Amino acid sequence: MVTNMLSLIKSLSLQNQGSASLTTEIQSSIVPNSALDTSIKLNKSSNSGPVKVTSPKAHVGGRSQAEWADKWWKENALIPASSNPTVTEQPFEQYGPVQFLAGVAGSGSAERNITISTGTHLYVPVITQVVDNYGFDPAWSEQDSRDAANAIVDTVTSQFFNSVTSRGETSLISNWENYRQSSKPGGFSYVAGEDNVLGYEPGVPIDYAVQDGYWVMLNPLRPGDYTFHFGATGDYSKMKVDQNGNGIEGDTLGEQLIQDVIDFFAENPQYSSTFYQDITYHVTVVPQSKMPTQNLDISALASV
Repeated sequence: MVTNMLSLIKSLSLQNQGSASLTTEIQSSIVPNSALDTSIKLNKSSNSGPVKVTSPKAHVGGRSQAEWADKWWKENALIPASSNPTVTEQPFEQYGPVQFLAGVAGSGSAERNITISTGTHLYVPVITQVVDNYGFDPAWSEQDSRDAANAIVDTVTSQFFNSVTSRGETSLISNWENYRQSSKPGGFSYVAGEDNVLGYEPGVPIDYAVQDGYWVMLNPLRPGDYTFHFGATGDYSKMKVDQNGNGIEGDTLGEQLIQDVIDFFAENPQYSSTFYQDITYHVTVVPQSKMPTQNLDISALASV
């Protein structure tokens, strides 16, 4: 059970050091206090309207924002690495009224461009983690997945989501505790696609998946050009083992996994336990009449 996750963590740590490619289920968005190049700050900074954040409790397109986060992970698992938004410049399709943005697989930075139409909500994965039963003990449960995902996201600090103009960066979020979204009880199931970025065997049913993370939904924007900068940082070595609060560490499979990951980094200091990401998006908003419709997936309104 543990070998699979430890191999993922090891790959992530190598990616942090810039010495290996990464195919894991870990999707981060991060790195506080990073300096954007002046050309980035000045790019696409005019002719835009106000930016308003959707209440994290609001439903959009008939779904809660936690359900949209689950949808993000399901789609991410289906898209092959050759066109996956976390490792290429290809965007997600638009699902109903929502357009997903993407960080990079693992840790790192990225600068991307996307064009959307008026009436579209942008959904931003500031940082997100999913844990499921793939490769683990048959006794693995939804609660084990939830405990492991929760332990990882609990280490996250320095979240930021900024609007960037020629005058600098303006923070749009202060009360980050309200923007944490996790899967509803029971989690969700999905099937990994061909050549998926998770490194999973294609076609295998995945159960007990639980997503946890910080997400920001934006109200539809006026036509114009916008730049957004977002991220956060975390540290696997700082995870809390006793997730059920009974005072006994390691008495569940999820807690055993957490302890094994902590031990791995303690015993292998050559690997970095921190994960981060620093993402910049240049967004162009055009009237619906000027927006191609081939990437619109209206089926997303019917099912998670």
